[in-house]
Amino acid sequence: MITSDFYSISKPAEWAKPPFVFSYSSLQVIKTCPLQWQLLHSKYGTELLKFPARPSPAAVEGNIIHFVLKKLFRALSLIGLPAIGTYEFSECISRVNIKEKVNAHIFSHEEEITKHPRGNGFKLRSSTQQLVNKIIRLFRQQYSDLPSNLNNLFPNLQDALNNSEIADKNSNPKFLLKKIGALTEFKIEHPTIPFMGIIDFIFLEEGCPVVVDFKTGSQNEDHLKQVEIYAILWWSRTGQLPKRLEVRYPQLVNTVQVDKNKLVKAEQQLCTKIEEAIDELAEKPAKALHGEQCSFCDVRQFCDEFWKQNIFISQPENNQAKFVDIAVTVNSIPTNYGFEGKTSNDEKVVFVFSKNTSKLFNHLKNGQNLRVLFALVKGNEIIIKPRTEIYHVNS
Repeated sequence: MITSDFYSISKPAEWAKPPFVFSYSSLQVIKTCPLQWQLLHSKYGTELLKFPARPSPAAVEGNIIHFVLKKLFRALSLIGLPAIGTYEFSECISRVNIKEKVNAHIFSHEEEITKHPRGNGFKLRSSTQQLVNKIIRLFRQQYSDLPSNLNNLFPNLQDALNNSEIADKNSNPKFLLKKIGALTEFKIEHPTIPFMGIIDFIFLEEGCPVVVDFKTGSQNEDHLKQVEIYAILWWSRTGQLPKRLEVRYPQLVNTVQVDKNKLVKAEQQLCTKIEEAIDELAEKPAKALHGEQCSFCDVRQFCDEFWKQNIFISQPENNQAKFVDIAVTVNSIPTNYGFEGKTSNDEKVVFVFSKNTSKLFNHLKNGQNLRVLFALVKGNEIIIKPRTEIYHVNS
């Protein structure tokens, strides 16, 4: 698919069906906006099995930092959180190899961007060493703040790392857990409900399973709901009721004692949410829910509801320039440097771009409707930047 074809897409070639198996994150997206999930997973033409998310430098760097921090805390947790400066601490940090993991992630992202139809203008803001420095600063701050009495909460289960990979999908995982003592990043599906999850860490304590989820951010009530669902998955698959649930942050551990009746009720609520999600996605297109999330939605260019709510108002010349999304009708033949347009509320605007990018606009015609994402506005001037995207609205 050539770039001009990609940015001429007006609607999916084939609407996405509800997923065969739901996850906690997919249910969250569908709850926020069913249309968003549907547009993200629909087919566009013959070459796009689903719509590609726009790569964000900040998000990519954040994901790299989050991934490596999580690996560090998980590895140290499994050997009892040794003090900084001890042999055990240094050996564990060396084994994780922060710089190698950062480099691998950067290389992987850069390879993906070269093939990405929306990768224009993408550039990481930080070098490998800068990312490593950020990780070390965050890690030292968070690890130093750990209360000393937390050491007793983490068992010494270093040998369990990666052993969960040998699990047979069709076997009862409680036997594997009994044999090894702990499972990490363990994928598990509910036996009767179309739902799956990946448990960060589950270990045996006095013969009873303890379900753990690692988080590097701040406390969030949703984290407790998520680990509760993991407990449901384990219980339904193995018949074992977990002894307790833990959400482990760098600074603390949130512990929840398992209540059988509460889990039964939560499982019923999960069934209801899945049924509601299937009903929502049965509509084509699904319902759009307008809210604060719309400004960050990666498929807002296809959402008519978003553009009805998104009214452009030009900024006075002395106001600071800002990035906007704007719907516009082409009102003049493009030159090497720009063209005139009219917004949905009849404001006149001037699009400005450099000569070396003019070839991207020479096919535009009077009366053509555009939806422009992430353009810089100053007064009534709309300045096209490297990360600006322009979609042609087809009938």
